[in-house]
Formats: sequence, C-alpha cells, structure tokens
Amino acid sequence: MSTQLRIASTPDEAGVSSAAVLRVLSRLEQRGLNMHSLLIARQGVLAFEGYWAPFTAETPHRLYSASKSYVSVAIGALVDDGALALTDRLVVHFPDKVPDGVHPYVVAMTIEDLLTMRTAHGGTTYKKVEDPDWVRTFFTVVPDRVPGTVFSYDTSATVVLTALVERLSGKSLPEFLMDRILGPIGVRHPVTALVSPMGTTAEQRAGRPTWREMEDNPHGVAHGGSGLFATPRDFLAFAQLCLQQGRWGGEQIVSAKYLQAATGYQTSTAHAAGHLPDSRCGYGYQFWRTRHGGFSARGMGGQIALCLPERELVVVTTGDNQGRSGTEQAFFDAVWDELLPTLEEPEAPSPEAVEELNRVREGLALTAVPIRAGHHRELTGRWILDEHHGTFTALALSVVAERGQLELTGRDGRLRTFGFGVGALLPGELPGYGYETLSSGAWLDEQTLYLRVHVLGLYLAQLEISVAMRGDAVTLTMKKDAEAFANEYQGTVSGHRAQ
Repeated sequence: MSTQLRIASTPDEAGVSSAAVLRVLSRLEQRGLNMHSLLIARQGVLAFEGYWAPFTAETPHRLYSASKSYVSVAIGALVDDGALALTDRLVVHFPDKVPDGVHPYVVAMTIEDLLTMRTAHGGTTYKKVEDPDWVRTFFTVVPDRVPGTVFSYDTSATVVLTALVERLSGKSLPEFLMDRILGPIGVRHPVTALVSPMGTTAEQRAGRPTWREMEDNPHGVAHGGSGLFATPRDFLAFAQLCLQQGRWGGEQIVSAKYLQAATGYQTSTAHAAGHLPDSRCGYGYQFWRTRHGGFSARGMGGQIALCLPERELVVVTTGDNQGRSGTEQAFFDAVWDELLPTLEEPEAPSPEAVEELNRVREGLALTAVPIRAGHHRELTGRWILDEHHGTFTALALSVVAERGQLELTGRDGRLRTFGFGVGALLPGELPGYGYETLSSGAWLDEQTLYLRVHVLGLYLAQLEISVAMRGDAVTLTMKKDAEAFANEYQGTVSGHRAQ
C-alpha cells in the first residue's frame, strides 16, 4: 500500500487555486495570527505547505488539545481489536483507582461518556485537588452531574482514556499510536508526549504544582489531553486517515464504523462553546464538528486539522495564539470565504499567482517588532520599582545599536535577563525556565520601548513587555500568554530612576 501523500508541484495541480491560497495567507496576516505552518491537501495530494521560520517541515510541534483526537482513534483501534466496548463502565477497567464509597455518578460513567465529554464532572479533575495521580482524581473528585447528559469540556477525561489505552495495550500512548496507527500510514517522525507527574514527590516536582505535566517521568501517563508532539505533515497524514474513515492505501487501519461515529455528531456544544459559529456545531468522540459538513481536531493556540469529507479537503495549521479571542474562527472564516468557493467553482490556474505564492512562501517567518521611522535611541538606565509588585524590585535597561537587554531583579535577589534584537529576532532562553525564545524590541515612541518574546519548543507562549519612561519615572507593563507558567511576567508597576 502507498504510505506517503503525493506532493503536487503547484496547488492548482491538486485542484486548489494558488490565488485562493494567497488570499487565505493574506487573511491570516491581516488578522495578525502568529502562524507556524499551513498545509492543504486535496483528494489525498499535498497541494500546499508553508512554514514560518524558524519552524520547518521537520519541527515537531505541540498539538495541545488536538492530541485528544489521536486518543480517540487509539480507543477505536482497541474497540476493533476487541479489547473494550464503548458501553464498558469505566470503573471496571480501573478497580485500583476506585475509592471506597465511590459516587454512583462515577460508577455509571462509560467509555463513550468520556469520548463525548459528557462525564459526571464539570471540569478537569486533577486541577481541583493536589494529587499527582491524575487518573485517580477522576474517581475521587465528587461529581456534579449525571453522566451522558451534558457536554462539558474535560481534559481529565482524555487523560483517563489515555491511561486506558496504555493499560490495555501494555504500551505508552506514543508507542501504541506508532505501532498500530501512524506507522502503517507512513509517519516517520515518532510522535512523542509529555507525561503526568504520577508517582513523583514534591521534591522531584521541584515546586511545580501537581497539575503540571512533565517532560520525563517513567511512572507517568502520557498527556493525551494536551501533550502530544508531531510534525505538521504527520498531523496532516493523521487527519487524512480520519477523512478517509480509517482506510489507507487499501488497508483498513481503524474501522469506518468507529471513525464515522467519532467524527460525526454525538452531542450539542451550543450551550458551552461560546458564540463563535464553528464551536457550536457539535462534538463527536474527541473531534469537533464544523460548518459545511466538516470536523476538526483542535488544540489551543491554533493547532487545527480541518477535514471536509464532501470536498476531500484537509487543512492543517499550527501556531501560537493563546489568550487571543476569535483566532480559530478567523482561520475557519478564511477557509470558508477564500478557499471553499474555488472548490465549488474552480478558478483558472494563474502563473502569476503561482509565482507570487512561491515568493510569499519563501518569505514566511515569525516577525520581529518593527522599527518605527524616526524612533530609535540608545539608552542605559536602572530604576527601583514600587514595592507592591510581588516578584520584581528593580529593572535595568540597555539599548545599543541593534541589540538590547532588559534585566529584572527579583525579590529573591536573582536576575532575569532578556536579550533582544532591535527590529530583529534574537535567540535566547526564558529567564527562570530555560525554554527556547526568540525576542525582539523597538521604540514605539521616544519614551516607550516594547518587547515581544516568543517561547518555542515544549511550552509555547508569548510575552509582551513595555517600558515607558517620563523624566525619572518608569512604568513596567508585562503580559504573558502562557499555560500555567511565567505568571511572574504579568502586571503593571511603576518606579523611579536609581541614584
């Protein structure tokens, strides 16, 4: 069987308009989305792929909650193999996790209840108690609803499903996925995962809360709810398998019956998913429904695999748009408005559009804070901050030519130093964490310096920092869009120049 998607020389060769792809890219740029990749496949042919440097086709990317769809397909494979049934009560598979006097709502939960996010819990259980055994919390936290009735997004449900895959298969989730599902469809970069802190002590967690995932823990469960990593092209292959209802090159990898149910409508999300139209179309088994008869795997910040079976179309994006409302809908709207009409009424291929698309693709990159004409100055100074800030007591700033450095003094006496390029991205590390960063800054006006920090790798994030000066006074403003870390880099505090 064929295990690789064929790659078209131009989008038009695969039945996708190059001009439409250009318009999609323009829409995403106009909306200010922080993109890392965009891939489009039509009828099983890769029509377009673009990567925003430093991201490449070889860069594994955290999928966040799009990981949940992988767990669903793994459950489907176990159903096919006769290892479980969707009607199984969960407590039967985890007798060692069930406490005495367990609540009857917990006893009643089935595997299908977890797949459809209609559990007995109204939220993620391992964030409600201090217990590094995330799976156990699902059975010990007191529930608040009858299972199988109401959709409520619950990442702990997916973690328990992950533990079930690992328990029944005898393999880690990444190993099972590669052996049973992804390897057979030609995935060459092994999927990896962060893990739960199960079995660790407070000392081993080094002050991290029990609800934070870990990079390495031999006792942990893979974080199938938010912690899988895959290259965008492998993410696309996974989505293509789901679009094809589990069939690949003549072999049925996962049954069509299961995937039809998983990607179909199982429950309403209208009451729980906000006002955005593509969040209100319903939910399957760890897949979201969309308009135009589609479904999607979706993860925080812009990890999306959109599948439109009637058009034989798959569109994949990765990025980092945490903390910004409406960015997922902006992507969907760009596809609906610019790409979808050209599939229904094809546009004539345009050599000029192909040439322009190639030019745009070659220039894709994370952008630095732009230098504003007439606003560039060199400065060195140190300021003492007001006492009300909980973390920092002083800041020092140095801007010389094309580089700068911001230094924050903590109440613990440690320095947090940000190096940044002026109008250019400068590689570094996030102070206090060691995570890889790209940082840039520029003067917004004669008295305000603005910094933007991209955090890359295992934990995606963005930080925005501004230093505004007036005479001897300074105001430091910090905003972080990061999941469960970098909390010290938030808030506003003023101060005065050190003597």
